[in-house]
Amino acid sequence: MIISSQRAKEMGAKSSRKGIPNKSTKEIRGIIQTLLENNLDKIQDDLDQMTPEQRVKTILSLAKYVLPIKKEEVFKQEDNFKPFVISFKE
Repeated sequence: MIISSQRAKEMGAKSSRKGIPNKSTKEIRGIIQTLLENNLDKIQDDLDQMTPEQRVKTILSLAKYVLPIKKEEVFKQEDNFKPFVISFKE
């Protein structure tokens, strides 16, 4: 069976649609969620035994799995850039 390149592109687009996780990803996330839920007390005990610095680092590293990640906005300041000021009179 010969598949045209156009047909192959269409099939590829359907199999990897943006924003739709594949089945195995969804299953793995469910397993990890269950694992964490079943061990919350142990995780809290471990956090309580850490130094404040270790605890903050651990919490921040775990937060990236829960909170959405924002892309950094980079502003390039040019040498000749002069900001303008707007003032309002009463």
